Amino acid sequence: MEKRNVFVLIIIVLFSISCEKENIVEVFKTHKWNNHPAFQYDNSILLNSFSVDSSYMVISGTDFFSKVGDVANLGGYDSIFEDDFIKQMNIAIKPVNRKIPITSQITVTYKETGSSAAQVNFISTANYGSAASYSTTLKMEEVDPTFSGFNFERAAWNDCIAINENGQVLIPYYSRSNEVVQLRLLLVNTQQTGSSMLPTEILDTKIIKIEDEYEYHVNYLQSSNEQFFVTTDSKTYRIDTEGNLTDKFDDFHLYDMVRRNDTLYAFGYDFTLGQNEFLHSTNNGKIWNKTSTSEFEIAYLNLTTIEDKTIGYWRSQIWQVMFSDSGYSVVELDNDGLAGEIITSITAYKNKVYVTTRSGLFYRNLSNLFEIKEAGSN
Repeated sequence: MEKRNVFVLIIIVLFSISCEKENIVEVFKTHKWNNHPAFQYDNSILLNSFSVDSSYMVISGTDFFSKVGDVANLGGYDSIFEDDFIKQMNIAIKPVNRKIPITSQITVTYKETGSSAAQVNFISTANYGSAASYSTTLKMEEVDPTFSGFNFERAAWNDCIAINENGQVLIPYYSRSNEVVQLRLLLVNTQQTGSSMLPTEILDTKIIKIEDEYEYHVNYLQSSNEQFFVTTDSKTYRIDTEGNLTDKFDDFHLYDMVRRNDTLYAFGYDFTLGQNEFLHSTNNGKIWNKTSTSEFEIAYLNLTTIEDKTIGYWRSQIWQVMFSDSGYSVVELDNDGLAGEIITSITAYKNKVYVTTRSGLFYRNLSNLFEIKEAGSN
């Protein structure tokens, strides 16, 4: 009996030592991209971000706005840490479940609870997240009585509304009359009042009709300088500051573009050849030159500029993209810590770079952003 008890005791001791060894061996893995503790649980779904020089940074979620800035702009908040984020809600302009545009001057949000209540809100970015009295509201049904709903269905990756450098705003929507549904674009001319404490002024509006048959959905919407580019189910349109459709391209579908000096570089899809394409234009998108076929993942990149370099992201991956008139080249960047995430924006603020995702905010030092991803890593 005593031998049995000794044997059992030995087994227990060995098991205890084994567990202790496992606890010693188990080390918490650190990642290159750090998960910010202020954006978890209900605050984890982030759709966009934007920084205004080193003054302040704005982050938009599905039902809240967060802004952080220097002492002069935000009364003592001079760095990004959990306690320094200002979580603000504006009941008048939420919920928002699409990626909204943010520029240094103006932010545009929307509210859609049926055609009669649908509205677009124009806010000075400096007051993003402030009281509703700082926003200017445009009721869609009052502008167009045939308004039937916003046309955001396909605008999942890019901004659902576009803003050009003049502060003009382009809003896609449906028009329904006598059971006929048509695609419409609303061009809104806005003006800043000269004070961030006053609402943005709406100067005038213009309804742009897309007359082509079977054109119901907006797949891509973006501005470059003064021009807008809109891709529907089968065509791409170039729109000027007067709201005129100056060019129509039947043969390609734009995915995303970026301007480098005086040249526009873009990825798209060639309907005639049935393949992804790389394009560039030296005359603001009047004429596009196709120079090479792009790989699947590269064709779908969302493009942005960080430190005067082009960054592309798709799902959890990040690339640095180099362009020339004869083609492009890419280098995949280290995304350790982002595996499985869905990146929605990348923004540099002060000495860090921030990535918003649908499950939180991630950051790393800006100086390390361009580290190349190790072969074989996730």
